[in-house]
Amino acid sequence: MGYAYATLSVPGPNALTQMQSNTYYWANGGGQMVQRGAYFRQNVDLTQVPKDVQNDFLAAENATFWTDKGVDPQGILRAVYDMAKGGEVQSGSTITQQWIKNTRLNQGQTISRKLDEILMSIKVGSTVSKSTVLDGYLNTSYFGRGAYGIDAAAQAYYGIPSSQLNVAQGAYLASLVNGPSLYDTTWDTSTGTDSDTVNTTNLANATARWNYVMKRNLLDNFMSQADYNTLTAKGFPLPIKPVSNSSLGGYIGYLVTLANNNLLRSGVTQAQLDAGGYSIYTTFVKNDMNDMKAAVDNELLNKLNPKTMAVDTQDATTAPDYGKKYPVDQWLHVGGASVLPGNGAVTAIYGGPDFMKQETDDADDPKILVGSTFKAFVLAAALSDGVKNPNDPSAPGTPVSLNSLYNGDPNLIIKNANGSVWLDQNGHDWAQPNDSNDQWGPITLTKAMEQSVNTVYVQLGMDVGMPNVATAAEAAGVLPSSIDPTDNAPSFALGTSTPGPIRLATAYATFADDGVEYDPYEVDHYTTTSAAGKTLTVSLKSQPKQAFSPQVAETVTTALKAVVSENGTGAHAMALGRDAAGKTGTTDSYKSAWFVGYTKQLSTAIGLFDQDPTNFSLLPLMGLNGQQQVYGADFPTAIWTNYMEAALAGQPQESLDTANYGQIENELGVSAPPSAPASPSAPPSSLPPHPSKSPSAPPASSPPPTTPASPPPSSNPPCDPGGLFGSGCTSPTPSDSSSTPSGNKPSDPGGPGNGWNPGGG
Repeated sequence: MGYAYATLSVPGPNALTQMQSNTYYWANGGGQMVQRGAYFRQNVDLTQVPKDVQNDFLAAENATFWTDKGVDPQGILRAVYDMAKGGEVQSGSTITQQWIKNTRLNQGQTISRKLDEILMSIKVGSTVSKSTVLDGYLNTSYFGRGAYGIDAAAQAYYGIPSSQLNVAQGAYLASLVNGPSLYDTTWDTSTGTDSDTVNTTNLANATARWNYVMKRNLLDNFMSQADYNTLTAKGFPLPIKPVSNSSLGGYIGYLVTLANNNLLRSGVTQAQLDAGGYSIYTTFVKNDMNDMKAAVDNELLNKLNPKTMAVDTQDATTAPDYGKKYPVDQWLHVGGASVLPGNGAVTAIYGGPDFMKQETDDADDPKILVGSTFKAFVLAAALSDGVKNPNDPSAPGTPVSLNSLYNGDPNLIIKNANGSVWLDQNGHDWAQPNDSNDQWGPITLTKAMEQSVNTVYVQLGMDVGMPNVATAAEAAGVLPSSIDPTDNAPSFALGTSTPGPIRLATAYATFADDGVEYDPYEVDHYTTTSAAGKTLTVSLKSQPKQAFSPQVAETVTTALKAVVSENGTGAHAMALGRDAAGKTGTTDSYKSAWFVGYTKQLSTAIGLFDQDPTNFSLLPLMGLNGQQQVYGADFPTAIWTNYMEAALAGQPQESLDTANYGQIENELGVSAPPSAPASPSAPPSSLPPHPSKSPSAPPASSPPPTTPASPPPSSNPPCDPGGLFGSGCTSPTPSDSSSTPSGNKPSDPGGPGNGWNPGGG
């Protein structure tokens, strides 16, 4: 025996006993969201376990723990005697022995394993601190319900971290170590699983064992008689019903995936994530998540009939999809995201109806065109880089004013900045249509944004230079990888890029925060344990970047506020009752519909599209809920308004900052009518450095006049054929989408479907 002890080495812990789960938490102290990992375990330092809870385990298993040598001689003799008689192998185990068995040995019931356990325990008892042993024991013991370790057990049985356990709850958890299947109050012995029904036999067993542990607390002087009387009078602390801590169902899977991707971007490796042990504090607000889901359900999904078949009549009769029947209500996708301006935190998303049924996250990167929501970046570029001098295109551009006039008539021939006609790939003049045939004549850039007039913003983009528009979109927060590579074509201004809801909400949040961009992030911070055993806390908060001057951003906001006005395509968003700005967007053949809008406190993007699950092709939204045409002003705006009202409830009213920066620079050949607005301000001399957001005093702090030279069509709110907002269809359909110039449709260089030239608002 002495030789065996002298030559015995204590092996390191089994790798599996070091595997932990990762715990994800809601933002703002919202509690635990979910635990994920091969093992439901989150190791905690002994200091995170209340002292009286530690004593529960000593009372139940090893009262002499702090003074013994790692073994109980009487227990060992009893176990050896029984084994020598050929009886069942007995435990006789101290906490040290149980820790050795849990982490260094297998669970086999043999004499040789038992002897190894005893010898290792004696050696560990003389070389390892008692606190280290107790820490390891509490973190590796199995408690049932899939929970390894005291912290996982506290979550599984009481829904709280181990630091919040009380002595009565701890006494029950200490009982479970002796046999979870005997003492788990919801264990179903017939199926070998937990259930929602209380097992009366196990409840009686658990109550008796709990009373035993409480009595041992008293007898071993871990508890006073008065405390014992008080606690036992309250009775057995019934645990909560079992919950699935590893479930990715519903929206949880989308949130976990986004959080993990954020960690991987920050430098955490996949191997480190797989090993577990991370406490991940996300940016997601539980109430906001529920509010967004409710808005999508109430304003759209609950109204649909999946059996309804729609017929594609939007494309030419020679197009492959013409006359195709498909269940538009069944194949509908909704993507949504909210981002905090001045921060970048993603507070809520709608990625799909259920991660277990659809893993693709429609909030992240669904690769659908964003339509006229892109016009905001055209305007930002026109204010930042200015329009080019037609006689000297290499000279610095002149920043425009919202009072600048452009021709809003449909089917205009689009020109290069030098005045030459833009030719398509077939050598034909590019004639840009609007969604309607309204003859607008010369109108201000504000009126053109309000009504989503394509001809104005396509020509403005050409005058600025589409590469500058792409640069503005990137500066606002759009990923370069989502920007259409053919960014010098006129249609680029109408949203042939595919940012996705998270990035689109981020970019509009830049305008809300006076030009300061924060990259979106889903993990506020995480904690983990270093190799030296120290707790590390790492922040993943985004850092600010000055994308635009405050004057530029505030001028874009002025134009986007006109969209959310009585005459704008986003008029129905006024129902929010707050100072808001935004933009509608609809693409060719109604293959996607958007509303992106913001207040000072929150920026949210909502997008719809219809996708054939067999070949992933995009199909027209026409026929959705029985509506022939679906615009961004319809369902997306309804969802946005419903959600924002709930998410902002209780928050103070805040006004958006507005300006009218730049100078009147009319479209080449467009004359100002006699009633044109007066001249604007001179631009500021330079971009203000961050963090200052205070612009030099702009010449005007209110939106500029927007009266067009020729009378506009009816100023009633946009057509609402489905009665989404309680109003009828009393005016022509809004200028909410466009189509490719007639007869000159270019090939699709890679965009989804065949909608290479989307449109509008």
